[in-house]
Amino acid sequence: MARDASEPAISVVMAVLDGARFIGEQLASIAAQTVLPGELVVGDEGSVDSTVEIVERFAAGAPFPVVLIRNPVRLGVTENFLALSMRARGPIIALSDCDDVWDPHKLERIAPWFADPAVGLVKHRALVVDESLRPLGRRYPAIGRTLVRPAHRVDPWLPGSGMGVFRRSLLEVAAAQSGARPREAGGHSMDHDDWIYFLAGSLGKTVFLAEDLALYRQHGGSYMGA
Repeated sequence: MARDASEPAISVVMAVLDGARFIGEQLASIAAQTVLPGELVVGDEGSVDSTVEIVERFAAGAPFPVVLIRNPVRLGVTENFLALSMRARGPIIALSDCDDVWDPHKLERIAPWFADPAVGLVKHRALVVDESLRPLGRRYPAIGRTLVRPAHRVDPWLPGSGMGVFRRSLLEVAAAQSGARPREAGGHSMDHDDWIYFLAGSLGKTVFLAEDLALYRQHGGSYMGA
């Protein structure tokens, strides 16, 4: 289904490095959305497997524009995601790991929440699965019921910010004010997931959606586990 013109365009951004094993399934699940995104922006970090070729083949027949960016220097997953989000054209950004699989109704279920201009982030649950997509009997993050929280009323320690879609203007505000992310224990800057969650919780409403809208795959190469 084409995107409803009354709803804001959603850009999907995907950071990837040597993701050939699983990326095809995720690309197919994005193309199967009942409400299609306005574009997909992929940032490759120097893959030496067939990731780039898979994305290029997909782009040739995709039902939306696909932009493939081949980073000349490796940025790291956090900086790659943030750079892609700033390059995306849509006002709403959906983060995509290359090894997950989206429910076909994900964007359809999330897009209407952004009709409220105060909503900065919509987080949803995912079913945790193994590398063959067999359920492991748990959900991530632990959202028990759908809630809408105003600014400064969110749980700062709730994991799973990657299972979310956010308003691009959050990053624009942050860049205009300081451009520097807070540092966590050990001196490392916040991960992109946590930074976006922090900004959304500080600047507007956050929606916690108690729906399983993705399969969160766990395997030996996972960036973070549930």
